[in-house]
Amino acid sequence: MIFMTADSHFGHRNIIKYQKRPFMTQAEMDALEFATDRESTKAVRISNETLQKHDTAIIDNINAVVMPQDTLYHLGDFCMGDGTPYRNRINCRNVHLIKGNHDRPKDQSFWKLFASVKELSVVRDSGKKITLCHYPMLGWDGSHYGHWHLHGHCHGGLEDFIIEHDLQHMKRIDVGVDGHDYKPWNMDEIAKAMEQKTGLGLVE
Repeated sequence: MIFMTADSHFGHRNIIKYQKRPFMTQAEMDALEFATDRESTKAVRISNETLQKHDTAIIDNINAVVMPQDTLYHLGDFCMGDGTPYRNRINCRNVHLIKGNHDRPKDQSFWKLFASVKELSVVRDSGKKITLCHYPMLGWDGSHYGHWHLHGHCHGGLEDFIIEHDLQHMKRIDVGVDGHDYKPWNMDEIAKAMEQKTGLGLVE
């Protein structure tokens, strides 16, 4: 079975803070509530306890549904720092990475952790071509024929723009963890969500 996810940001304290991911201690949440500007928000420190809770929850959510023989596409921003400890805890053997803006390892052996590493990929499933990219697009391969686009990067924050510009019909989904209870998507879930999107993408 094929699964999709993005924006796990393992080891990334700031993403927990700025996205207000629900793994913080009460003291951290209280500090953020009283932070009134960027400087005071920046001063809030995320503990090792919170970081470990965040990373473990997302890895456990992957391992709960993605079996070793399945295929997982991670659409970018896998981790901060050394990816080996996180990749070793994911049971799936076939993890493909689409590069995100935070995937900038100091050690080039990072890329060897994955079955493949690409900037963009087009795969086929459910009779559709699916364009995979970390970043959202307004037009993609076959969008005017109803083919699909999956991305990350936006942390669920693109939806107001989509509604404002009447683009909700486009067959694209942000598969990042922030918009899916910190769990990967399976293709049945994606297909069901795409059924609600009745229009086509921009003409190429």
